[in-house]
Amino acid sequence: MRTFGILKTLFILFFINNFVFSQAPAFLSFQAVVRNQQGQLVSSQSITVRVRILEESAQGNAVFEETHVVTSSFTGLITLVIGSGENQTGAVDSINWDKNIFFIETSFRLPGEAEFLGSMCNQILSVPYALCAKTAENSFGGDYNDLMNQPNFKDSILRYSPCGELQGEIKIETKVPQPSRGNCVITGGKITENSNLTINSMGICWGENSEPTIYNSQTELAHSSDSFSLSICGLTGGLSYFVRAFVTTTGQTFYGRTYEVTLSPPPNSCQSAVYVKDFNNNSYNTVQIGNQCWMRENLRSTHFSDGTAIKALATPDYNYVYYDFMTEAEKKSYGYLYNWEAIMRGQLSTNSEPSHVQGVCPEHWHVPSLAEWQTMNSYISTHLNGASGVAVALAKDEVSWQTIYISAVQNSIGNPASVGFNSSYFSALPAGIYNQRPGQNGDFTIFSDLGYMGYWATSTLQNYYLINVATLSFNSSDLSVYSRNFNFCFSVRCVKD
Repeated sequence: MRTFGILKTLFILFFINNFVFSQAPAFLSFQAVVRNQQGQLVSSQSITVRVRILEESAQGNAVFEETHVVTSSFTGLITLVIGSGENQTGAVDSINWDKNIFFIETSFRLPGEAEFLGSMCNQILSVPYALCAKTAENSFGGDYNDLMNQPNFKDSILRYSPCGELQGEIKIETKVPQPSRGNCVITGGKITENSNLTINSMGICWGENSEPTIYNSQTELAHSSDSFSLSICGLTGGLSYFVRAFVTTTGQTFYGRTYEVTLSPPPNSCQSAVYVKDFNNNSYNTVQIGNQCWMRENLRSTHFSDGTAIKALATPDYNYVYYDFMTEAEKKSYGYLYNWEAIMRGQLSTNSEPSHVQGVCPEHWHVPSLAEWQTMNSYISTHLNGASGVAVALAKDEVSWQTIYISAVQNSIGNPASVGFNSSYFSALPAGIYNQRPGQNGDFTIFSDLGYMGYWATSTLQNYYLINVATLSFNSSDLSVYSRNFNFCFSVRCVKD
């Protein structure tokens, strides 16, 4: 039996614009990140969530109960609206919020499980004004001293009015963003006015939509400052982004002016496609190598191009994996690892050029055959552009490949004397391999070779259970071809049709 725990839970109580008090919206928005008892994310799974609102204490009477069936995201995130589930008892809009204190209790159950587990209870410290206002005519006569549960101004970081209405404002300016090297943008923020509100966090948020919020991409300062500068990296060349500063207090977020910034395409981008997007809206820059247009980054999609979900490691018969300990920026750089089933998606092995195997790739792109890798290798070997060897010309930089091991092999990636790194702009990183093999006491799994070897899938089997894999090693000056079991997981680079 699995046991669930919540390592990080976010309660978000939204204030709804344009509401009518007599018809106040009776819901609360809830988000949580779910992990199992081993601390692993419960990714892309159907989860039944039970929500109870308890009165007076964490062991109090349940004035409301409902259940939701939701699917967790790849990062284990679940989102639901309390008040819209399958009702078991009570109603949110009948709760008299100002008469007592209340707690939200959540628990979780996977399909096939008999019990709700991982119960967690948190006090509701404030409620949406509209919900409170709905019963205000019967509960408050205008005198602060008539209120029950009067807010503690000494401990609070908010200014309160009856029913938790927020007051005060912070004004923040966004520093004009400037593109910099390496698909980065330098920007920042400056606080110009603060009506005595305490700051919880501040930083920069950005996205491709014209009004980015903290629920898009963001980076925060470690410590609050009246004026700050930040670099945003890992962006996609050729794309336009919208950027603005933000500052949060409890229950409120204030934003600065939004600026649009467009990044220049990186060198040797394909004229036919500077970037490509997968179903998850991940963007990948491209690189022209001879007559081939390659993705400049490893694939990291969790869906096929038609929207069908790819099975993750946490599911039976997984199809892709990633390094759980990596930051989101590192996962973007190294990409995910896929097995043969996901790579090919039912298409047969081929060594034709082009392969015509879309498989896991975005629409109008395909999984390269061994022959296509060999064509690329041949082109690089005659166009080294000052690189010590083919492997060095393909490798992104010496730092990524020489962190763990140093090589004495002449012209190898791991040799400190090698020069001309990434002269091809292919930007290869040593993402390693994921290996699942039957052991004496059952299956065991291994991530291996991260930091000193890279393995890229081809559409070509060597025999009925071995796949040909294009390989770079810190100890070699060449692009090699290895054979590996097709149940292993490899990096994927797609080629334009």
